[in-house]
Order: sequence, then structure tokens, then C-alpha cells
Amino acid sequence: FTNTGIALEFLIKSKTTQNKEFLEKGLSIINNIEKTFDKHGCFPRPAYHHFEYGWVSSMDAPLISLTSLVAFEITGQKKYYDFYIKLLPYLTKTCKQKGFLLQLSEDALYPLEYCDTNTNEKNAMYVLNGSLVGYLSLAMISNSYESKEIKSLLKKINNAYEIKLPEFTRHDKAWTFYMLNKPTQNEGHYHIFEMKLLNSIYKITNENLFKHEHDIRQNILKEIYDMKIMKEND
Repeated sequence: FTNTGIALEFLIKSKTTQNKEFLEKGLSIINNIEKTFDKHGCFPRPAYHHFEYGWVSSMDAPLISLTSLVAFEITGQKKYYDFYIKLLPYLTKTCKQKGFLLQLSEDALYPLEYCDTNTNEKNAMYVLNGSLVGYLSLAMISNSYESKEIKSLLKKINNAYEIKLPEFTRHDKAWTFYMLNKPTQNEGHYHIFEMKLLNSIYKITNENLFKHEHDIRQNILKEIYDMKIMKEND
């Protein structure tokens, strides 16, 4: 399902260039992904490290939902909107239900990049970048389409992030973690990738939590490199 990003790129290029070949390639990927969902009721990934075949990721269903809506907007074909509607119930499922959400409490759901039906609070890896990728897709959907389900889900994810995001900053405030279990220091490119994701989410949602977390990471870089932060238009 890493092809979803490629499908989205094809669809966007088809709109900007009016190239039908790009459109056909993007739609073909989405059509095949829908067949997978119809067969499995989720988006199972191949075995990876200690995860057996069938684990799922927060990077898949939200981006697939967003890409389906883009396909609908470009083609006007209702079947792509219907695929998004079909996915809505799955977007709220927890790990035990073959979903990607870890339930921290009744009102707090954390999107997991790596998740299977055996994942719980104690053994979850809590990788941040893939969690934010899923959230960004959901936020983009909510920004364009009225959905009580998505709004409610985003609120519950925000509650989970309020709990977990502070844990990704090292105790000495000098760097960040890639994941929490086991605590693993970020490589530089992931630190920057998280900054970009957090900034994009803040621009869409106007939730101060994401600006705060972005600024923490930006200030860390400024301290280390004594760098001049360029203006947005630079």
C-alpha cells in the first residue's frame, strides 16, 4: 500500500497536466487497493521484523481514503466517493479489530505505524512519523468534507497526542525520539520530517499542540547548529 502515495501523485499530475495516462495509472492503483479491502476487510502488510503477515499501519487507510476522494473530485465518478464511505467505519477500528488505532482510554486513540491484533499499550512501538502521516491525511479530509466520524476521531487522537507527544522529547530537551518502545533516538532526517508534518497539521487544524511540538524540534536544531531559520517564503 506504499503505492497509494504514487497513486495520489499520478492523480495530481493528471489534473495539472491533463495527461490521461497519469489518471489511468492512479485510478488503477486505487481500484486494486479497493479489491484488497473487499477481500480482507483491512490493508494487510507482509511480514516485517517480528510482525507476521497481516499487520496494518496508520500510513495506509487514511491516505487511501484521501486519495479516493481526490479520485472522486477529478473524475466525478461516485464509486470513488463510495469507497471512502466504505472505509469510514474501518478508520475508527482499534488494533484488536484489525485497525491501526491503539485505545489509551475511552476518549484517546493513538494511530500506530506498526499494529496487529496483539498490539497493546505495553508492546506498542509508538513510531511518531507514521502516526503523523495518518493524522495529516485525516485532517486534510476533515478540512474539505463534513464528517462527524472524522471530527470525532481527530479529537480522540488529539487526546492521545496530548499524553504521548511530550514523551518524544528527550529528558535533557536536546533531541527527539523516533519511537518510544524501545526509546530510539531520531536520525536527523526523521527529526526534520516530523517538523514538516507537525507544521502542516498545525496549518490545517490550528491546534496549538502541533505548533508547540514543531517549535520544540525547531529550537533544538537552532541550538545545535546555531542556524538561521529562514522565513516561509525563502
